[in-house]
Amino acid sequence: MQSSNDNRNIIFIIAGEASGDQIGADLIYQLKKLNKNPIKFVGIGGPKMIKEGLNPIFDMSEISVMGILEVVVKIYKIIKLLKLTEKSIYLNKPNILITIDSPGFNLRIQKKVCKIKNLKKIHYVAPTVWAWKAYRAKQMSKFLDLLLVLFPFEKKYFTSEGLDTEFVGHAGIFRMNNDETKTITKKETIDLNNLKIAILPGSRLTEIRKLMPVFVKVAVQLTKYFNNIKFFIVTLPSLKNHIEKYLINVGLEYYITDNLDEKYNIYSDVDCALCASGTVSLELAN
Repeated sequence: MQSSNDNRNIIFIIAGEASGDQIGADLIYQLKKLNKNPIKFVGIGGPKMIKEGLNPIFDMSEISVMGILEVVVKIYKIIKLLKLTEKSIYLNKPNILITIDSPGFNLRIQKKVCKIKNLKKIHYVAPTVWAWKAYRAKQMSKFLDLLLVLFPFEKKYFTSEGLDTEFVGHAGIFRMNNDETKTITKKETIDLNNLKIAILPGSRLTEIRKLMPVFVKVAVQLTKYFNNIKFFIVTLPSLKNHIEKYLINVGLEYYITDNLDEKYNIYSDVDCALCASGTVSLELAN
């Protein structure tokens, strides 16, 4: 007879930013759908993962940092959270550990727990080893069991180092192509007298602080050359007030929403966009 511990289905899953939270939520949803037996999801994530059933040990905003300066400022807090996460993995005894993007935090965790027996270690979203720090591919092969990549060209960089790697595609594009709430209207021409421009400064507060002053400055300049410009901003509920602070008394006509059901309709309706680098670039291109 097997003990109850032998029958457990526990997945420890970690995401560190909004795009990872969306990937994690989609993953949790699909895993629940595919498995007849209940799965307990524990880890770090945002509102979307929590909505799908994640039991968080702390909110992902605690580890969402951008740039070396912010890392230095928060270094002691990050070290403390690394230790807390490692301890939680040992206490929960999961079958699988899945880390999503955020390699600075997540790959350190994967390395710290690599000696746990019977723990399947998976990382989702490959670091850009083809652009810089190519040696990371070899390092990752020493402590990961599986890597899931978003783009087909990425696979060869890791399989050549002996790491089992699978191309799964970009979840954002898959989600957009299967979103029943969107209605795509392809524009044949751009009316320069009625321009519609999206402002998409990212999903992290640090990105907002860096990009919004620049984007607002550009938007104000554009109004000097074109009449009747309207700006559309799609953001998260937690960031909406922060973004609106940059729009006070600047004279821009804008519509801002934190209802993500509106996102793809706005993307298809605008003529162009000022956007942060990341998943949103692919969503706009699609």
